[in-house]
Amino acid sequence: MTFNETDLAVFLKKYSNQEVVYCANPGNAGDALIAHATFQLFEKLTIKLQIIKHDEIVHDKIIFYAGGGNLVEGKYENAYYFINNNFRQNREIILLPHTVHGYDELLLSAKNLTIFCREKISYQNLAAIGFPSERLFLAHDMAFLLSKTEFQDYLMNGKGIANCYRTDKESARTFDMPDDNLDISLSWNGELWHRPDFTKNVTHNLASYMSTFETIKTDRLHVAILAAIIGKKVELYPNNYYKIKAVFEYSIKDAFDNLVLIEDPIQNETLSAENKINELQDKLKKLEDTLQEKEQQIAGLNTMKEQLSDVFQSKSWRITKPLRNLISFFKKR
Repeated sequence: MTFNETDLAVFLKKYSNQEVVYCANPGNAGDALIAHATFQLFEKLTIKLQIIKHDEIVHDKIIFYAGGGNLVEGKYENAYYFINNNFRQNREIILLPHTVHGYDELLLSAKNLTIFCREKISYQNLAAIGFPSERLFLAHDMAFLLSKTEFQDYLMNGKGIANCYRTDKESARTFDMPDDNLDISLSWNGELWHRPDFTKNVTHNLASYMSTFETIKTDRLHVAILAAIIGKKVELYPNNYYKIKAVFEYSIKDAFDNLVLIEDPIQNETLSAENKINELQDKLKKLEDTLQEKEQQIAGLNTMKEQLSDVFQSKSWRITKPLRNLISFFKKR
């Protein structure tokens, strides 16, 4: 299949110096990161923004709806209702890089809707239902527009593991939740991402938290991407539908060599246990070597003790004792 892969920044240049409406997706800190990257791009392209919330209705506007994973039938409804409430009376709606699943009737009815998919499965699904190819594009998630130089302050060597597994309805976790798990994305959640300064602060706070660790384990897509940007070792686990694996295949695996996708958590736990056993065996071998060395030292000391005992019991030792006492006396004087 041929994909209409497009550089989003190049596509958006035609909107430079125009006023458009932007609707930030409500959600967690991952959506803050998306909004932060989006605001940076709009500022770079001198696109003027009127920022609205997902339940607002406007007229005769060019509208951008935030990137993300909200247009997924059976899981989220915000993007669906926003598009349904606004496509008829506005000039154009552009859905920024998104995972899209379902809502076929609405999407085919909205003749002024342009969709950017952030992975190939969503693109293929939309092409299969007959969504017009001239309004269907493939582009990387907004997070990939972030510059590593922005996060220089967080490029430090950390210690230990941060478990940041999700605790919501997208979780596909098949192993016990670690006792120290923190679903850090949910530290912020809601209709919050309409202020550029706040989205930047939340993104940097997220980076600051992760900077103190060496390894991040998560099934949160944007936690993983940001952790990889700041140089952490990242283990990314699937969610309960294709989103994470699809974005990994399209965008992540060629962008970061410090991020791996763990497709079978049970297998990974087994490998982790095997690694720990190997580590313990190595430690045991070192202890055995140390014990053997100590035993050799003890044997040497015992030999020396026996030799000294023979000397002390010898006739020459007894005969020379007065002379040795005299020498000791003069040394003390």
